[in-house]
Amino acid sequence: MGLLDEAIVYAKEEFTGDDMVHMQTIANYAHALAQKCGADEEIVLIAAYLHDISQPRFSGHEHNVKSAEMTAEFLKKHGYPEERIKRVTAAI
Repeated sequence: MGLLDEAIVYAKEEFTGDDMVHMQTIANYAHALAQKCGADEEIVLIAAYLHDISQPRFSGHEHNVKSAEMTAEFLKKHGYPEERIKRVTAAI
């Protein structure tokens, strides 16, 4: 299983019901935009799936900051390169 697949599993563990519909919708739009603009699809898709990852734990207050922190922890745990982690968290 690749890192993107792991990120999707992580998102599914944190979210339920309509939340995953939202994540998939955002990921679909982000993927299309990344392809159109020539952006790094892996960076964009990981950010899309995990951009709201903190919502269930911390509600909406500064969720972008908390989601970026949780995503960085997740990516570090999976040995993702630091430069790419910075790009994902900046996208979030």
